[in-house]
Amino acid sequence: MGRGARMAAALGSSSNTSTGARPTAGSWFMCLYVGPAVLTLASLILGLAMVGVLPWLLGSEDPGSRRAAGFAVLALGPVLSMLWVWTQRRRWSRIFDRLFQERFAAHADLLPAMLWTVRPDSMCDFLNSAWLEYCGRDMNSQLGHGWLDIVHPDDRLASRGTFLGAFELRRPFRLYYRLRRSDGVYRRFVASATPTYGSDGSFSGYLGVSIDIEEQASAVDMFRASEERYRGIVEDQTELICRWTPDGVITFVNEAYCRAFGRDSAQLIGREFAPLIPEEDRQIMIDVAARLGPKEPLIVSEHRVIVADGSVRWHRWTDRALFDGQGNVVEYQGVGVDITESKLAELSVKQANERLASLLKREADLRRELNHRVRNNLASLLGLVELYSKSSATVPELAEAIRGKVAAMREVHELISATSGGADLASLVSRLAGSFAKMGQGPSRVTWEGPTVLLPPEVATATAMIVQELLMNSLKHGALADASGQVALEWAPPAEGPGLSLVWRERIPSRMAFADLVPDPSRVGMSDTPPQHGGAGLSLVRGLASFELRGDASFSFEPAGLVCRIRIGVPLDLPQAPSKPTGQTRA
Repeated sequence: MGRGARMAAALGSSSNTSTGARPTAGSWFMCLYVGPAVLTLASLILGLAMVGVLPWLLGSEDPGSRRAAGFAVLALGPVLSMLWVWTQRRRWSRIFDRLFQERFAAHADLLPAMLWTVRPDSMCDFLNSAWLEYCGRDMNSQLGHGWLDIVHPDDRLASRGTFLGAFELRRPFRLYYRLRRSDGVYRRFVASATPTYGSDGSFSGYLGVSIDIEEQASAVDMFRASEERYRGIVEDQTELICRWTPDGVITFVNEAYCRAFGRDSAQLIGREFAPLIPEEDRQIMIDVAARLGPKEPLIVSEHRVIVADGSVRWHRWTDRALFDGQGNVVEYQGVGVDITESKLAELSVKQANERLASLLKREADLRRELNHRVRNNLASLLGLVELYSKSSATVPELAEAIRGKVAAMREVHELISATSGGADLASLVSRLAGSFAKMGQGPSRVTWEGPTVLLPPEVATATAMIVQELLMNSLKHGALADASGQVALEWAPPAEGPGLSLVWRERIPSRMAFADLVPDPSRVGMSDTPPQHGGAGLSLVRGLASFELRGDASFSFEPAGLVCRIRIGVPLDLPQAPSKPTGQTRA
């Protein structure tokens, strides 16, 4: 459809003009096309008749003058027709503009939003009834820049600057301002405007619309106020609050969380929280995230975290899943508290309970061991009494023997109590030899040498009784009975098998000198059986070595004195090489 047809259609359906006439498509067509055509045709016929082409129309008198007038009519006719068309087009263009404006105004008044137009010189030239009804003013007061009068004073300068700045660049713009209603109340509006252009592409101004957003803005204000209250409540909490996405990216933290980890929110939001958890505890959070869902929306867990100074602390977290309208998990929220002190107290109580249980168990073990040791000692004493009762020993000798064995048991008990587990062989020999030093007569000496050995209680008791018996026998009948006699005790790991080998060697200098005068000292004063005065005690040594030490004892009586070899068959914890002499004492 061409421009003329669109105008005709608009004209045929338009309302009355400002003069009250109703222009129609026929009148527009007659004025713009038929009138010029009739004028052109009439001037053509008249001109042709006057120049003699149609002599019958005007007659034949004075043909010269008519011919000149005919040419003038032929030349003037098209000019008049064109002038007619030009004037009618302008007239009808103004009519159509008025009709368009009236029609635009009628349609604009039907809109609930405030519609307005602005000329290329930035002057407002139209506002619809919604604007006028809102502000309660007439059109003339609002045209030009009069619309700024109802803009809030605090928004007026910024609105004018945005408005004029957009005109210079001729680009769309948007304004946020408050407009005064007819009752004096200001409400918030958003105005959007876009430049308009004529059919020839020339800039013709702006078409804009202002929409009341007071309800939406109030809702936003309420939401922001609610969010601020929520944030205030959250920030005031001493608990740590954190939100994160299903892929572990932090979206929100409160101040308590920032203080706990020594970072601000900008350093935490948008980053993964995994580096804040020790690697060995990260599986706990993975399991929690896997379990959180519609069936289990809330889970409480405990794990360690790495704080700002690099130390590790314990946290208890109450994690909750947040869902969208379809029930899908969109975010997680956790509330955490530091439980390091209570956790340490719990661990301390647990360790104390474990230590108490260990002490109670050790007490029970010691009680059993003590009962076992007492029974063994009593059995040994009963065996000793029975052994001496079958010999020719007198009651005082029996009492002295029992006293010595009890003293040996006491030394073992004190050593075991001090070391909590065993008796050092060198310390045991030193104690026994020291007790005999008070009984000895003369400057005789007892020395010992061997590696450090810790004897179990049963082995230590039997060994102590053997050494005590050898000391007592030597003091009465052997080297220690002589003023110049000496005793040497040596021990070392055996060449084969477990246990320990001990050698008791007595030396009496006078006998050693006598042995040098005898051609065959092996035939003088030597015997494989003990003498009568020492038979019961040395038999006791053999019995203890056999039954208590699971080994044996042998004696040889050389000219220089008694030599006793004892083998302990019980496995012992021995060093790889023997140590230097551990000590000596007078006896």
